[in-house]
Amino acid sequence: MEETPPEREFKTLMDVLRFLQGEGFSIEKTKLYQDQKSGLIRYKKGQPITETEVLAYVARCELEKTDGGSPITAARQLEKDNAAKRALALELMAQKREMVALQLAREKKKLVDRSEVDQMLVGLLQVLDTSSKQLMDRLMPDIARMVGGDGAKANLGRDLLRQEWDAMMHRLSRTEAFSLKYAEDEGDFSEDLPPSVFGQENKNP
Repeated sequence: MEETPPEREFKTLMDVLRFLQGEGFSIEKTKLYQDQKSGLIRYKKGQPITETEVLAYVARCELEKTDGGSPITAARQLEKDNAAKRALALELMAQKREMVALQLAREKKKLVDRSEVDQMLVGLLQVLDTSSKQLMDRLMPDIARMVGGDGAKANLGRDLLRQEWDAMMHRLSRTEAFSLKYAEDEGDFSEDLPPSVFGQENKNP
């Protein structure tokens, strides 16, 4: 539940006078003090007077505005304006509390900035990409032996796997609006495989 801001108070009659004149009411110091003595405005020295009481005084004495507006309408409009100010103050207080709560959550590491999460995910994807391609490099010679020891087929298999892998990583990067560039190892497996494995000279496809 939202807290209601404290009602405005005036410590002296001069504060009341400045407030009324600032709001456009036609009133002089002598009249205000006379009304205080006669009890039309309930004010005692040392005891602040609330804005509600000042508005009641405006309506009670039918104070006129300098533009000739109705005193009752003017008082009601003034009360409406002040209510709007109080509502705005409540909204600002709520926004400030929300900002403070978010700041405290960040300080307690309950929340993490989106940029930090993005950087972490990018790093994980890069490690995954590099590790997977290294795994391909290690396995392709064995796969080549399984398909008859053809070094050219090993290279074609490696290239096919990398194309499919790159396509998958590209899809992953697009889902989080990442823009990743992966380092490519252009070395051919046939250069690393001994001729005895294939029974023939290894050549690039």
